Amino acid sequence: MELKKRINDILNYSEECAVLKNILLEVTNACNNQCIFCANQKMSRKIGSMNIVLAQNVLQQAYDMGCRQVGLYATGESLLYPQLEKLIKISKKIGYQYVYLTTNGLLLNLKRFIKLQQAGLDSIKISFNAVDRKSYELIHGLDGFDIVKENLVSAFQYKKRNKLSIKVYVSYVSTKYTHNVEEIKTFFSDKCDEFVIIPVRNQCGYLPEIKYLIDETDDYWMSSQRKLPCRYVFDTACITWEGYLTACCTDFQNYLVYADLNQQLLIDAWHNQIIGRLRDEHSKKMLSNNLCAQCVLNQKNIEPLCEKYSTKQDISVINSNIMKRINELSLHTKK
Repeated sequence: MELKKRINDILNYSEECAVLKNILLEVTNACNNQCIFCANQKMSRKIGSMNIVLAQNVLQQAYDMGCRQVGLYATGESLLYPQLEKLIKISKKIGYQYVYLTTNGLLLNLKRFIKLQQAGLDSIKISFNAVDRKSYELIHGLDGFDIVKENLVSAFQYKKRNKLSIKVYVSYVSTKYTHNVEEIKTFFSDKCDEFVIIPVRNQCGYLPEIKYLIDETDDYWMSSQRKLPCRYVFDTACITWEGYLTACCTDFQNYLVYADLNQQLLIDAWHNQIIGRLRDEHSKKMLSNNLCAQCVLNQKNIEPLCEKYSTKQDISVINSNIMKRINELSLHTKK
């Protein structure tokens, strides 16, 4: 599956029927990076990992509903999940045609890549968001540039050398300080099967700091922000590590959870009244005070769909560490 087509399908979704096409499992919400544009570092929800029995049950239910592709990632770093290879094998045994994940690549040494490939992984996308060491440190929150670069090159060379079908992709989230397209192309063109440049956007409105990373006078940045209707509400089942069904893969605080799959079947939850109302709001492009309105319309004073599943948080608070790194990034890229 081509990476650019997949990204375009997400950003330009228009179909408005609730047919389950994709499932995303948040195998863990723990992360070993602190990316400047990611709300994981602000998350106050409990850190945990998905029970593999729960994961297997949900995967089987989704497959029985006609779903044939599964992503093993969401708000955290999937390679921290100790049963990842086992879960890939389970997915393939059930019959999933396309099993994929996104990683920051820090733990993706060649030995781990081989294990993932042998387990049956169809594609892996590395989130690699700088082309020099200092920018990487400021964006990712740690000095991992050389490690991730070596891991990416080793994985891609191994794949080519052994003529493997697994795809090695790269996503590059660009900011107004790190958007030298030709430089990005030169750096990644021979290191992966395909790479895509994604303009930075405010993840569900959790990061007001993002406005300092985009140029609000430039259509390139503004046209890339989320639009209605959002495909995730209609065709993707996002499962948190706790076993909750949420309408969004970047629901860091469980504000869009609409069912508990520990208590009910996926097919029943997929069509319940709560998500039905949200889908109707997306279709009519008239959102109420929920997280979707915060994401798309920058609306404040939002409420969770089901308060008992959520962890309340004031998202308007500016993170001083993020702002410090944004200022340093600005100075660094001017040199």
